[in-house]
Amino acid sequence: MVQLRPAKKPNEWPCRMLLPLQRLEWKALRQAFSSSRQRNKTLWNFLLNRLFDEKGKLLGSSSSPIQIWKDGAFVEQSSTDIWLAICAAVKAACSQAKVTPTEVRSLGFATTCSLVAVDVDSAPVSVSLADNSRRNVIVWMDHIALEQAERINSSNSPVLQYCGGAVSPEMQPPKFLFWFF
Repeated sequence: MVQLRPAKKPNEWPCRMLLPLQRLEWKALRQAFSSSRQRNKTLWNFLLNRLFDEKGKLLGSSSSPIQIWKDGAFVEQSSTDIWLAICAAVKAACSQAKVTPTEVRSLGFATTCSLVAVDVDSAPVSVSLADNSRRNVIVWMDHIALEQAERINSSNSPVLQYCGGAVSPEMQPPKFLFWFF
């Protein structure tokens, strides 16, 4: 049985999980990142994929770039790009491990506190000032909702006890307030 598994300890992700990357992989990631930034001032994020067997042995490894747009406090990605990167990284890791898709027994995803905007038909809806529907993910590091976070925190609502006593502008409620109210 072949399984995709997370790092052994939660605090190993993402930093310690990146350590198994070969030097050539790191070099390729750095080159892609630096050349894209110089060319069009666009940031890139990388989806990393690891394929393990049931004993925890690493069988295959792959990464795939995901574009990030940053305009001041606005930071966006594309859900379509993310899904295509997932597909490419999983296929590449399976190929490297010489594993067929039917041999994979589980998939695990670790994500950040980002917000994906879609319409009733699940089509991407723009969250960008550029009105580009491809840019439909408000990334966790987006800080457009500073005032809204302060407004929520000053309410002293008992609900705040469930999120550590305060919300961050990186969380969804302040972003909902910014965009819709």
